[in-house]
Amino acid sequence: MEQTTDAYRIAVAQNVATNGRLFCILLAAANYAAGHPLAVALAALPVGLAWVADVAPRPYRSNLAVASVASSFGLAIATLVNCW
Repeated sequence: MEQTTDAYRIAVAQNVATNGRLFCILLAAANYAAGHPLAVALAALPVGLAWVADVAPRPYRSNLAVASVASSFGLAIATLVNCW
């Protein structure tokens, strides 16, 4: 039973990570279409922070994960404002 739970948690985590990366790609495409090249480059920031969180030591992981989510949230708001 415990192995099934672990496998389920890993599958959910991989799904969340994939959806987050796709969300950042969509933000980059929207900013590219709106003509904002800096925002296109910033769309890589949440993905980079998530990668660093995966390889960082234990005490820093949660802070980097929160920074990744917060930066994608900020980028989404900026994209909404830019594309309005």
